[in-house]
Amino acid sequence: CRECARPLCSRLSSREYTRFISGFADGVDLTFAAIVAAEKKQNSCLQLEAALPYRNRINAKSPLFQELLACCDRVYVQSEKSNRQCYHERNRYMVLSSDRVIAVYDGRSTGGTFYTIRFAQANEKEIRIIEI
Repeated sequence: CRECARPLCSRLSSREYTRFISGFADGVDLTFAAIVAAEKKQNSCLQLEAALPYRNRINAKSPLFQELLACCDRVYVQSEKSNRQCYHERNRYMVLSSDRVIAVYDGRSTGGTFYTIRFAQANEKEIRIIEI
């Protein structure tokens, strides 16, 4: 995924996309955040935002998570406590705050990524799906 994400982030930043929001979930979210953080070192116009579903997520033990969180220009926290809806609400925030949505998608017709893609379509957002 890193191989396809780096050129995509570079193309987007050259097309005047300067604010990148990551859900900061382990895996793909952190991979994209790391790419944006690296690009920020060469392009001071880029901004990285962490969109966290609940406050205690800030205390994640992952060194990579903490390193990338320190690179963020903004940290958005959806809910004070973890609850059934905080992930969906965080995803809605990311879609509504974005001009373009990039989704790494495995084709399942359930789950958070499926829901977020549908929400982005309903809100007429530009969507780039990377199929895995």
